[in-house]
Amino acid sequence: APRTKDESESLSEHKPVIKPQKKPVFIEADRITGYYKQEVEATGNAVLRQGDNTLSADRMKYYEQTEDAEVEGNVRLERPKDILKGKKLELNVATEVGQLTEPRYSMKKGRGRGAGDTLYLEGKDHYRVTETNYTTCPERKRDWYLRASELEVDNAKEVGTARHVSVVFKDV
Repeated sequence: APRTKDESESLSEHKPVIKPQKKPVFIEADRITGYYKQEVEATGNAVLRQGDNTLSADRMKYYEQTEDAEVEGNVRLERPKDILKGKKLELNVATEVGQLTEPRYSMKKGRGRGAGDTLYLEGKDHYRVTETNYTTCPERKRDWYLRASELEVDNAKEVGTARHVSVVFKDV
């Protein structure tokens, strides 16, 4: 017999819920302390790896339940499309949402790079940098660069959008 609308709805409500699996996190350092299944503190050449991302710093704390990391000192986050460096990073490694102070960033494709005030990670392929500059010139030679109050980078589309922009060419 054909099912009524009410029977179909009640059958669909009983489907099992499949939760996404957490990607494993690997941490290594000169010294590791912490509390089992709660938090880990890694100091001295600290490295955290999850999937395609590698995070290194002088010191980091990782909270397993929330997947939050607090990282400081020579912070370096290498991802498939870019490398982010800075002074202090707060990051949720699962969502890739966080904040990096005194950032320096470089794209792996196209030689784009820059620095800024604060870098806001807004998910896997998106970030925003405030009070920033951007150039494709070699490291020691900056013939030109963009200066912007804000730069949004979409690595999925390989597009950057700047606001309140000026172009500096040969220091002019």
